[in-house]
Amino acid sequence: VYRSVGGHAYGSVYPGPMGAVLSNLLGSRPMAHPELPHLSTLCGVCREVCPVGIDLPRLLLELRARGPKSTGERLFASGWGWVMSSSPRFETAGRLARLVGRVLPGGLPGGWLKGGGAAFRDAAK
Repeated sequence: VYRSVGGHAYGSVYPGPMGAVLSNLLGSRPMAHPELPHLSTLCGVCREVCPVGIDLPRLLLELRARGPKSTGERLFASGWGWVMSSSPRFETAGRLARLVGRVLPGGLPGGWLKGGGAAFRDAAK
């Protein structure tokens, strides 16, 4: 994204992943550009080519976490944390997901819980 349009299209004078960090940390107000950290793929190339070894993907993830969240994101994260904090709830959620996977015409995305999950993971290697 930054290679094509630079930071100027997003109201920032600093391009690239470093610009996403600088624009939010050095701006007149914290997180002045909360959308910029989400425009990186987090592939790690910026960390590899950084001449001083700054871990930009980690900083971008931190800025993503600090940014504003929609009500849906907050509710999902809260519910996910509640389910994952208890073994019985986690097991119940797994049973429910298997049931939903059987009922949906195409199953769950990626072939989860219908035997296609392993093939999906193998294909990603």
